[in-house]
Amino acid sequence: FILNGNLLVYFKAPNDSTPLGEIRIDDARIRHVDATRFNIEASNRTFYLQASSEQEKQSWISTLESARKEFVK
Repeated sequence: FILNGNLLVYFKAPNDSTPLGEIRIDDARIRHVDATRFNIEASNRTFYLQASSEQEKQSWISTLESARKEFVK
């Protein structure tokens, strides 16, 4: 994943240069699932993510929420 402004770009593999797609963070909802899992609900799709720890999950959510707030209309 690469966060670029209001877009979270995702790839099939870490070394790929061509993205599979992107998620508009300003139009998405971030939902807590449990200690390490969270969902990003975009307009047409839900992404199910799992961090390696609760701290990493909180870091992801904090970063995504900050980006979302910056670009919400």
